[in-house]
Amino acid sequence: MTSNPKVRFAKEPGGGVSTRLDTIETSVHRPPQVSYRDSQLIRVGQEHAKSLWLYDQIDHRDGKSRRERYEECRSYAYFIFDRETQKIRVAANACKLRWCPLCSKAKTARLQFSVSGWLRETEKPKLITLTLRHTNAPLPTQISHLYKHFRNLRRNPLFKKIVSGGVWFFQVKRNESGSQWHPHLHCCCDSDFFPKQQLSSLWESITQTSRIVDIKAIDNPEEVAKYVARYCARPAKLADYSYSDCVEIFDALHGRRLCGSWGTAFGIALARPQEEEPGRTIRIAKFSEIVKYWSKSQHIREVWKAYLTGSVISEKTADAVSRYVGDEFVRAAMAALEVCDLPPPN
Repeated sequence: MTSNPKVRFAKEPGGGVSTRLDTIETSVHRPPQVSYRDSQLIRVGQEHAKSLWLYDQIDHRDGKSRRERYEECRSYAYFIFDRETQKIRVAANACKLRWCPLCSKAKTARLQFSVSGWLRETEKPKLITLTLRHTNAPLPTQISHLYKHFRNLRRNPLFKKIVSGGVWFFQVKRNESGSQWHPHLHCCCDSDFFPKQQLSSLWESITQTSRIVDIKAIDNPEEVAKYVARYCARPAKLADYSYSDCVEIFDALHGRRLCGSWGTAFGIALARPQEEEPGRTIRIAKFSEIVKYWSKSQHIREVWKAYLTGSVISEKTADAVSRYVGDEFVRAAMAALEVCDLPPPN
């Protein structure tokens, strides 16, 4: 239900202050009175607290400043208009730290897009999971063994004949009893029919200890891509682990690749966001300015609603908002930011 019409005094693009009868949008579309960073951290409270603690501990040990980078992540955010999709997006600064939950979400979105696109083009996509037998060996040792065995599997003539390529993702968690680590790999593959028993025997011949595998056809590329991409972006949920476990996971995975591709999947975008085409986007305004002037301009409310709902908007409206609140500082600052594609606040 909308509120009663109220008289607003608003500075419109290209003119002075005018009196106009506006119907203020319903509260469901009202921007949160917080920063962009805080609007996103609300979604990841426990993970944020654990990551903040982790970087504080690691910095104290190593004498570095990761926590400072972490606390600045997404503190500068701007709305942009995408001419190709005619939708509103957000560009923001990013710390690019592995255990930042905001950077993880943005990376998950990029990976999901890349992997789902490749799976849709694959004639016989399969999901293979490879696991080692649980041991009390240190986690770094188990990961090294898992990676070595997986390289040998990909070189095996039988495996190469059936599986022509794929994308792999690493995940680690505790076993059901919580006493041992459980590192494993999820692989989206371009594969002919591969009997599970045959794959299990092959994996055992390579590892000498483990027959634990799984293989299934992929019927929903989007769902599978979302499932595996989150592990590459964040291979463990820190909120589920003790503080000592978090440090152990950090050290074991530091400097290691958490995903990769081979064969027919080689070359798909996994690491960095693709560069935007020149002229594709229009820089509009700071996130804080959209929040500040939301009640003063119909154009700004239309931009906010388009961002919140994912609906299209005209370039004329986007340009009007840019002229209303934009300035040269905003345009210069945009050069250091990247499109993050995090979901809008509720």
